[in-house]
Amino acid sequence: MVHANEACELSQRPDRGEDGPLTRSPAKQSPWQRVVRCRLNRQPSARGSSKKSHDFAAGQDAREATRKKPDVLRRTSRQRRSVNHRQHCHTYMAWPATLENATDVSKKQGRSGRGEARFERADPPTARKTVLPSKPRIESLSEEKPPESHPLADEGEDADERTAIVSLSELRSAPRRQSKDRHLLVRVRGAELGRVSRLPPEPFRIGRSQDCELWLGDDGVSRKHARIVQEPAGYLIEDTESANGTFVQGQRVSRQLLRDGDVIQFGPTAVFRYTITDESQEALLQQLYDASVTDALTSAHNREHFDTQLRSELSYARRHKVDVSLAFFDVDHFKRVNDTYGHQAGDAVLVGLANTIRGMIRNEDVFARYGGEEFALILRGIDGVAAHTVGERLRERVEAMRVEHEGKVLSVTVSVGCSSFAELVDEKTPEALVSAADKRLYAAKHAGRNRVVSRG
Repeated sequence: MVHANEACELSQRPDRGEDGPLTRSPAKQSPWQRVVRCRLNRQPSARGSSKKSHDFAAGQDAREATRKKPDVLRRTSRQRRSVNHRQHCHTYMAWPATLENATDVSKKQGRSGRGEARFERADPPTARKTVLPSKPRIESLSEEKPPESHPLADEGEDADERTAIVSLSELRSAPRRQSKDRHLLVRVRGAELGRVSRLPPEPFRIGRSQDCELWLGDDGVSRKHARIVQEPAGYLIEDTESANGTFVQGQRVSRQLLRDGDVIQFGPTAVFRYTITDESQEALLQQLYDASVTDALTSAHNREHFDTQLRSELSYARRHKVDVSLAFFDVDHFKRVNDTYGHQAGDAVLVGLANTIRGMIRNEDVFARYGGEEFALILRGIDGVAAHTVGERLRERVEAMRVEHEGKVLSVTVSVGCSSFAELVDEKTPEALVSAADKRLYAAKHAGRNRVVSRG
């Protein structure tokens, strides 16, 4: 043990020579070395001694000798460090690498009027057998093992920060590489941007005629503008004597074999891209198009798609000399539903109303959410009288509708305003048709709500 008030002078050790510490040959050295660094008081330990007589300098010399002669005194993993906090003493023990069997050595150094510093033998550490790490076992993907619980799962880890552990059966269900056997026309300019049309093996007709597989309502597109047919070498596009021509990669053509990535233009505004892809890519393109034209809550068409389709329908009505009508309807006292039952209940009412309307309209009709609780319905080939009938039937269906939400049954009514293209006198524009329907909608509300107004 080393007492707190003792100063150990390593300069008086028998293994310290004139040239510095540890100058003896390895054979004459003790089988172990111990360096004691004591935190001494500022006052000298004995009369006539100075600060330099303490073992601070000796400890530094010993450490320098340890670094300079690693093969004589080497710090290995067998070092042991003990800290005596009460005595403020740190003891380092290092065993020489050249000696395997250590002998007992006991040395004592005394000071006048002081105790003695003892260096006692410590048993050499036993030799440890080096164990090489075993190679990790690579499991086959065919082995089915239940997922192990995460070690932090029971320590209150946030569920959002955890990594989901999937089974091999779920990994096997990942999509595989598919063959590119889908020939598509994707609209890249004009109305219905992003619209996807798959080319069938049969002849594919394009134009403004109702019997065309790809109907285009753009101005400048002929009734029978072009057609695409499949041949052994691929798909071939043919212009069927259109007024404004068919263009492929900017060049007007009468007959042209299509290649992947070709840009096709019908008339001045209808532009498509021909692409060859697989089933998954086709589904992705269709999903992107549906998301771009669909309201997220009600799955009805959005306002942008409504505006585009309304212009297209008015162009169709002018060319074919037919009528087209517009019905606007708004939920009565919808704010009261939100304030009484909450906005989630209001959303449930809008979803139920949209489902009810979709179940009673035709495929060629365009149903859209115009804004908030207001909806619009474009009726192709319907005049003002027939539009009033449609609006009345719509009002009755909504009045009979029941919406369940959190154990409560909700019911609402709607007010409807109708207008037709044929009754417009000054301006036959989409804005004029919308303005007429909107005015009649508010007239229905001021008249008591839950009614249809198609005149005035």
